[in-house]
Amino acid sequence: MADFFSNQKTEAPHLTPFWYVLLLIGLASVYYTSLRFYHSTPYRKLLKYLQILQIIGLYGWYLCTLTPSAESLPFYHCSLAALALLCLPDQSIYKSYFALLGIIGPICSTIYPIFDPFRLPHITFISYIIGHYALIGNSLVYLTLHKKPLSSKRIIYFTFQLNLIIVGINLLTDGNYGFLSQPPIIGNHGILFNYLFISCLLSAVLIFENKIYQKIKE
Repeated sequence: MADFFSNQKTEAPHLTPFWYVLLLIGLASVYYTSLRFYHSTPYRKLLKYLQILQIIGLYGWYLCTLTPSAESLPFYHCSLAALALLCLPDQSIYKSYFALLGIIGPICSTIYPIFDPFRLPHITFISYIIGHYALIGNSLVYLTLHKKPLSSKRIIYFTFQLNLIIVGINLLTDGNYGFLSQPPIIGNHGILFNYLFISCLLSAVLIFENKIYQKIKE
């Protein structure tokens, strides 16, 4: 158990093709079961309890290991979406927005996983998987049961405002929350470019996703 809760950084784990495919299958399975059993109260409770345990476990570990604020605050998009789905009231337009975010976030995080630099098995790795699986499940259940229509204009406004707040947090903590300081794949092109590029891209994806679910609801 010492390795599981260790705060000694080594290097991020690398998934073999087998485990990568298994990770994708797991996400697809949660996607299917959430759409299949969204009416099931035990299933909904299971997803929520998993999310709560994941949040308590991860941030409890951050607190106990005195992890710097540049890494230990819940200002990644998926972390914010998880908290919003647990804490915000149903039928809130903000909850609908974060539910949309809670679908695309886990998909991107599973297709292009970025793990913390600790030797397996480790709490951050388990939290990464369970947290994203529970998040996409909770998001799908909420959108199926409660989604309020969101206009494209409102999605753009929420996205740019949210990312602006995260940029401010990054400047205060020297962190990389939301990957707005050091975006993966494209690299760092300055804070303004990062902010505008990621906000525009995320807005476009969320608008497209929103239109799909509006068609499904109709």
